Amino acid sequence: MIAYLGLIVSAIGLGIATQYTTAISAMLWFTAAVLAVLAAARAVPKSWRVVKVLVTAW
Repeated sequence: MIAYLGLIVSAIGLGIATQYTTAISAMLWFTAAVLAVLAAARAVPKSWRVVKVLVTAW
């Protein structure tokens, strides 16, 4: 379910962005945002990650 939410948010976000800019510019900004989120997620210490807490709770 969460994966579908990620797909929907990105598709709607890109659709709205292309109303105000070109498709190439929207994709460039979207790619930059995804890379920034991935870099930030990598920079978070492992002890702070929610996934570890969720996995160990099961």
